[in-house]
Amino acid sequence: MKVIIIGASFAGVYCALQTRKLHPDAEIIVIEKNEQFAFLPNGLLLYLQGIYESLEEATFISKEVLEKNDIQLHLNEVFLSCDSQKKTIQTNGASYTYDKLVLATGSTQQSKVIELAEEEIYHYKTYQAANYLLPKIEQAQEITLIGAGQAGMEAASVFIGLGKKVQVFEAMEYPLFKYFDQDFLTPFLTDLATIPHLDLRLNQRIAHVTQEESTSDLILTTVNVHPTETMNELVTHSDLTIQTNDFLETSEKDIFAVGDLIQIPFALTNEKIYLPQINHAVRSGMVVAANLVQPTKKFQGGLRMIGTKLFDWYLASVGLLESDAFLYPQVIQVKNLTLPISTTSKEMLYCKLILEKQTQRLLGVQLLSRNNCLPIIERCGWAIQQEMTMEALLEQDFFFQSEYSTTLAFLNDLFAGRDADEI
Repeated sequence: MKVIIIGASFAGVYCALQTRKLHPDAEIIVIEKNEQFAFLPNGLLLYLQGIYESLEEATFISKEVLEKNDIQLHLNEVFLSCDSQKKTIQTNGASYTYDKLVLATGSTQQSKVIELAEEEIYHYKTYQAANYLLPKIEQAQEITLIGAGQAGMEAASVFIGLGKKVQVFEAMEYPLFKYFDQDFLTPFLTDLATIPHLDLRLNQRIAHVTQEESTSDLILTTVNVHPTETMNELVTHSDLTIQTNDFLETSEKDIFAVGDLIQIPFALTNEKIYLPQINHAVRSGMVVAANLVQPTKKFQGGLRMIGTKLFDWYLASVGLLESDAFLYPQVIQVKNLTLPISTTSKEMLYCKLILEKQTQRLLGVQLLSRNNCLPIIERCGWAIQQEMTMEALLEQDFFFQSEYSTTLAFLNDLFAGRDADEI
């Protein structure tokens, strides 16, 4: 079996590795248009924070791992077309035949709704873009960001830390709206208003920008990503994601799509939505590897889990938001808790729980603290996946160490019988 994978980011790489594990005799070729392999989407920000000594180090895997697994990697090769009837593809360097084709070309930050002067407005998701922008960012005194989602706010946090003046434009009423309820973010948003040299401009939809119209030294687009264009003959959704069945096969036989090219089921409602996250990309790639010969494993979807650090605040979220309540068929309850981050600390953890009223099944969790609360969100995500009630969750074994554990304070607050809002 000859498997060709277009794209060498998370979905493509892990699809290749899992294919080798499940099909030891397969011929596997990964084709990547960029010159740098496996560059982290936030690699530029990690370098600017001193986490990596060079941009070249900001990768999630090495070429040697693929070579060790007898996976061919073709860099600087651009996918041009596919003939699904003849099972051939054409790149700018060669023609290939295939038995199975996996599309894993990922997403782009280039906006489809904002008119941009391409030579003046930049994004930094790829190594080439990051390498080009690095000296411009280092020289800039004032930077404008378009978009206050996770990518935009992480960039703003890093640039403020470097002593830059930062202006952020966002079309919505508050930042991070996809992952948090506005009321829950009140302590964080109040603090943002006091940060010197940060100008957050909300409810402002940008339609056209050029460098000449801005007082900033540099303008970066940090808007929500969208799928890259691949094959026109494939059936797509209105947002240009590729339609797939439960086994991630497209409308063309033996052609699969993974990662940021597809919609996935939101696990709590089974509604298909666009969730371009690394964990979903990795899992979708591995699921396709299991379905190459015959459809055996359905993709289970995701819970919209994120965690990040912004301006000395840790923020994490998983599952249903209060603002999503209309999507859920049952009545929900909301519990808002404020408790010490550990038994030895006075630093507070803000927590918002979304529960199914009748069963007390956990549906969603939002966390906010000055101390690192990110590890908690993974346990919460696991509990939601297991459809656990709060009672069942509280009966689970847990790690406790006075300096680090939030668990006892968390339990004490729950058992205090705080009132919950019903929706």
